[in-house]
Amino acid sequence: MKIASIVLGTQIRAAVLVGEAELLVPSLIPAGPASALPSTVKGILAQADGLEQLRAVVTDFEAGKGASPEELRSMGALLSETGAQFSAPVSDPLHFMGCGASYHQHLEEMGGVPVPAHPILFLCSAGSLGGHRQPVIMPPHQATMLDYEGELAVVIGKPCYAVSVEEALNHVAGYTVHNDVSARDHVAEVKAVTVPTAMLDAWGRNVAAKQHPTLSPIGPYLVTTDEIPDPHALRMTTRVNGEIVQDVGTDDLIFSVAHYVSYVSYWYALVPGDIISTGTPGGVGAAKKPPVFLKEGDTVEVTITGLGTLSNVLKRSQ
Repeated sequence: MKIASIVLGTQIRAAVLVGEAELLVPSLIPAGPASALPSTVKGILAQADGLEQLRAVVTDFEAGKGASPEELRSMGALLSETGAQFSAPVSDPLHFMGCGASYHQHLEEMGGVPVPAHPILFLCSAGSLGGHRQPVIMPPHQATMLDYEGELAVVIGKPCYAVSVEEALNHVAGYTVHNDVSARDHVAEVKAVTVPTAMLDAWGRNVAAKQHPTLSPIGPYLVTTDEIPDPHALRMTTRVNGEIVQDVGTDDLIFSVAHYVSYVSYWYALVPGDIISTGTPGGVGAAKKPPVFLKEGDTVEVTITGLGTLSNVLKRSQ
């Protein structure tokens, strides 16, 4: 299934892609299996049989059971994907984790950085999340060195703490696309300083510069694991104004997706709706010679096989 969160009035509601390009909103269907479902994606994931019940709603719709498509459209429960206002598939995760130095290709472009012994983690702010087709608002005080980072993100479906690598994927609900837009103002400091405390300060500010509102668009869909049997057999392509700037197979990840989930779970008790973004490959703007950064009006599109395309335009704050 391809599950989205869409904005309807003042609420964010779960919707599932049906047919060619329509979104079915279960919480607006008055009867049947849909009536037992929470209204949000996070709520559905937190319910023990939530995904199975959602699948039953889709099965009934496809079988022509219950209200007709015309009736569903009239009640607002079936709408065009084209005109929908997307939010992040989960806009309020308890944990939103980022991973650095994750692709061999990226380590090479950074000057041959040694392969890390374990995943490099940093905690992200849920306040930075944005949705597909929502603008990325350039922070007025850090707007000149904005960079794209296409990433594969994992969404947790079952609670896990200190889970083994072998069991880790059993706790994953699905995958989505993330663009970890980063203000690179402090990258030079990270590379230049050698005093430990100064290095920590520079790294902390480098990570903080990823947390501005809207700088982490994600989506458009949470695609369940049954549609993505192997997260290492995907192709990720990032385009800026139609030009390819990143293009890599997820088999270039240094650690497996299962390893990332397991490793994070040894530090955090993960719950349904939590997000782990697995890091970016080579091709980032900061590594180009000379560096190339995003500007107002640029469109960034990140496409991952089977997950769709996340598209956002950069805009200046008003």
